[in-house]
Amino acid sequence: MKEIRYKNIDRLINPSQIAFIGGADAEVAINEAKRRGFKGSIWPVNPKRDYIAGYKCYKSVLDLPKGPDAVFLAIPATQIIRTVNELNDVNAGGIVCYSAGFKEIGKRGISLEKQLVKSLKNMVLVGPNCYGVINYLENSALWPFAHGGFCPGFGLVVVAAVGSSIPVLIITAGAIFSPVVFRLSRALGMEIMVMDFVEAAKVRGEGYRWIIFKEIWPNAAMPLISDFGLRFIYVILFVSSLSFLGLGVQPPLADWGSMVRENLGALQYGESVIPILAPAIAIASLTVAINLIVDDVSAHAGGKLSGRL
Repeated sequence: MKEIRYKNIDRLINPSQIAFIGGADAEVAINEAKRRGFKGSIWPVNPKRDYIAGYKCYKSVLDLPKGPDAVFLAIPATQIIRTVNELNDVNAGGIVCYSAGFKEIGKRGISLEKQLVKSLKNMVLVGPNCYGVINYLENSALWPFAHGGFCPGFGLVVVAAVGSSIPVLIITAGAIFSPVVFRLSRALGMEIMVMDFVEAAKVRGEGYRWIIFKEIWPNAAMPLISDFGLRFIYVILFVSSLSFLGLGVQPPLADWGSMVRENLGALQYGESVIPILAPAIAIASLTVAINLIVDDVSAHAGGKLSGRL
């Protein structure tokens, strides 16, 4: 691969400008980029509209201030080749082609897709007939609808920098989620401290240790246990996501994320989907099981507390 293509891959993944070419689908993609928090320039291109999503439209790719780093294409397939040629003329970086009407429709589409690949030259392409790319670290999105993913914060950077051994994964997950747990614990403690039964314990002359373990902890335990159930699932998904990206548990060890990643090739060759579905079902089953256990513990403890009251 030529060096310029490597640079264009970086431009596509971490763009400073994104050109959205199309109509309604391009408007949805612009709104997703805004929702994601993209800080760069957004340039809609549509010859028939003056504004899209509050941004002034350019009539043509050739009217853009400069070659955009990334392009979201959502136009009829018959217009793609001409538009790609114009993007080459302005030195665009990479393209997400959301448009359909290529290999999936038969011989005519296969021929059009070959023309598309040939017309790219040094530009890079995701697609055609593809949703797109989201960069959670830099908050850029070329995506045609609202996506529920989230950025794992500095965890991905830490794992990529210092390795992905199991101790590193444990420490990183703990560092990511501990501030949230601390804030929740402190908020619960501050709320319980002003309750009447705590004030009564103070009046009786009870010490702080007795108040913490006999009054505050029993009343804070159930909310914290419920939160633990959610955080535990988040950690499982976090580690599985890292493994799917190749940054988590490394061979010969394995986890569910790496199992999905290693068996993706089975889909391309029409083989069994069980190696991919099984880890996904395991993650879903664990999620449901943990939440059922936490709910049962909470209900059991709540019944005991009601009985005492």
